Amino acid sequence: MNGNVIIISGPSGSGKNTVIDHLIKVYGGKLTEIVTTTTRRPRESEIHGIDYYFITLEEFQSRVKASDFIEYEEVNSGMWYGTYKSEFQKLITTNQTAIFDVDVKGAINVKNLYPDNVYTIFIKAPTIDILRQRIIDRSPLSEEEIKTRLNRAELEYTYIDKYDYLLINDQLEDTFSEAEKIVLEIINKKTDNI
Repeated sequence: MNGNVIIISGPSGSGKNTVIDHLIKVYGGKLTEIVTTTTRRPRESEIHGIDYYFITLEEFQSRVKASDFIEYEEVNSGMWYGTYKSEFQKLITTNQTAIFDVDVKGAINVKNLYPDNVYTIFIKAPTIDILRQRIIDRSPLSEEEIKTRLNRAELEYTYIDKYDYLLINDQLEDTFSEAEKIVLEIINKKTDNI
């Protein structure tokens, strides 16, 4: 494996995609995003093949049976997410640094497969109350859906000590600045290994 991979994880509403989008803009050609797959419906601004590969549950299950995923997980009551092996392999065999958003179990599994080339960053809100408000502000959800996401966040927090880096997303500009430093350090590690 020639390239390095940065995996960003964190609860729904923690700011993962906002941070990834920022890092892609800042580092341009030095950082490539791996597009993951989901069975959830696209949000209004999301585009198939750019934000995610949006597929049906039936197709997802078929891909699981065919061993097409390097990792996959059910997240938030019936929504499945996964990373195609082909998408992952395409980028890690180049001399690029790739970045993507993966749930905690998938992140640890991929890190275990490639311990020398995978770097993990966990992003969390400063408090559970702030996370709850961010989830509410993001999209209209039932109280049950909010509770499910908060319960999932508590589970995800138990994985923090398995991550290489922890970012507390309190003030977004500070989070961007800290994320930039971490990613630059990882990019430079790759350059040092060439």
